[in-house]
Amino acid sequence: MTSAHRYDRPRDLAGYGEHPPAALWPTGDRVAVSLVVNIEDGAERHRSRGDAVDDVNAHWITDIPHDSGNPSLESGFDYGARAGIWRVLRILDAAGVPSTAFACGRALEHHPALGQALADRDVEVVDHGLWWEPHGDLSPDTLRRRMDESAGILHRTTGAEPTSWYSKDGHSRASLDESAARGFGHDDNCFNDDRPSLPDGPDGAVTIPYSADTNDSLLLTTFATARQYGDQLVAALDMLLDDDRPGAKVLSVGLHPRWIGRPSYAGALQRFIAHGRRTPGVVFAQRSQIARWWRSMSLSDGAGVSPSQRPAP
Repeated sequence: MTSAHRYDRPRDLAGYGEHPPAALWPTGDRVAVSLVVNIEDGAERHRSRGDAVDDVNAHWITDIPHDSGNPSLESGFDYGARAGIWRVLRILDAAGVPSTAFACGRALEHHPALGQALADRDVEVVDHGLWWEPHGDLSPDTLRRRMDESAGILHRTTGAEPTSWYSKDGHSRASLDESAARGFGHDDNCFNDDRPSLPDGPDGAVTIPYSADTNDSLLLTTFATARQYGDQLVAALDMLLDDDRPGAKVLSVGLHPRWIGRPSYAGALQRFIAHGRRTPGVVFAQRSQIARWWRSMSLSDGAGVSPSQRPAP
């Protein structure tokens, strides 16, 4: 059963149903963990840049209006670029697990050493926008120009072309069209399942669900300690492994260096990765790899295509 269309794409409420295909990932594992490091610090909106508002999601610092910006608020973002990102990368290096970066162009333009660090580690780079800003109200021409500029910065700083595009406020008609025109292999602006999908058919991008309930933004609103957030991550992984609903699944963990990179919180990431590495049935993978696996599964036995997407017999 589907309901109203959104941007020529039906809203699929049925998905894979109660009994999805039982195929596992090609590695034989049941859960693919996607660690996503959001590179936003330095690309946020702030009055000192001439924006109408300050982005307030830095940390505990509240936004007190200033005619020329709020330097203390901005410093909360600065922590992610100056210290938090290096702690996160050290944790990933020590564990030997792959990751994907959702990177804003301006953030890497202002921090080229970080772009080189991502390149040295072969981190997958997804375009997170020229600025860390909403995109839904941008005209198609404005969006296209900003995506062109951001992609150029990402290529200059990391040597890699972005594999996808992720918006702060989700897709618009313009961003769906532009993403399709650029031939991205996967799309990440979705929260609708535990499994990827091919909403535009076998030739379209693989949609890999992102997640809010395992995002470290919970440290701003829900959890006071690393132990609480670590428990949340471990519980999510264990549920996906133990759930009787069959088939391969994906667990996305969104990370922001200005939050998870803090010394009081970083232990949650260490603990979660250690738990995943020693637990059978878990594989850590970049999102481009997950997309390739899912596409191959759909081509080989239809496991990656939901019943509502399959042609009628």
